[in-house]
Amino acid sequence: MGAIVDRLLTPLLYAVLYPVRKVKVGVFTRIKDSHIEKNVKIGSFSFISGSTIRKGAGIGNFNKIVDSVIGKYSYTNERTTIINTKIGNYCSISWNVTIGAPEHPLDRFTTHPITYSEKYQNSVGLLHKGFDQHPRGTTEIGHDVWIGANVIIRSGTRIGTGAVIGAGSVVTKDVPPYAIVAGVPAKIIRFRFPEDVRKALLRSRWWEKDPTELKEIDLLNELLG
Repeated sequence: MGAIVDRLLTPLLYAVLYPVRKVKVGVFTRIKDSHIEKNVKIGSFSFISGSTIRKGAGIGNFNKIVDSVIGKYSYTNERTTIINTKIGNYCSISWNVTIGAPEHPLDRFTTHPITYSEKYQNSVGLLHKGFDQHPRGTTEIGHDVWIGANVIIRSGTRIGTGAVIGAGSVVTKDVPPYAIVAGVPAKIIRFRFPEDVRKALLRSRWWEKDPTELKEIDLLNELLG
């Protein structure tokens, strides 16, 4: 009952704790050991732990965000899981996306967590030893990345700024900036722009600006002009 009450009170607690920041939190959402910046909207039935949510970001319903950073003005849709991941600004993440999920050992007699999870540490007769569930390090998503529905991105993968990940893809390798990838495993279909435009966009670092600074700027035409 205590956990349920705590979750029910979360929207009220955040309204009290962050009156100036205008943080909106849905019902039955739990936020633990996290930093939430201003103008953030978090949906219902979500769990956020050990994470930073930058200003203007949006978290959908039924999300799980653990040990991650969500950049400014980036957003997720429903039923998305993000673990041990750093996401840049202005990213668009669709529903049912999984990013940075923990891995399992392949060189032991079982891939089950019984050989490394603290839950089973005291099991009788079981040889328990540590296992790094993120052996490739933190997953990194650049800025302005569009990730389609039902995408899986392997832990430790790096997705370049401006990339597009097609719906249903399984990404196991790094993706260069402004590449469009799709498939299982995901492969490069093409690039969004010619190389000179890609380089100019990266040099511009437009994603560091707020929307009010961008609304009257046609950056792409400026670069092509």
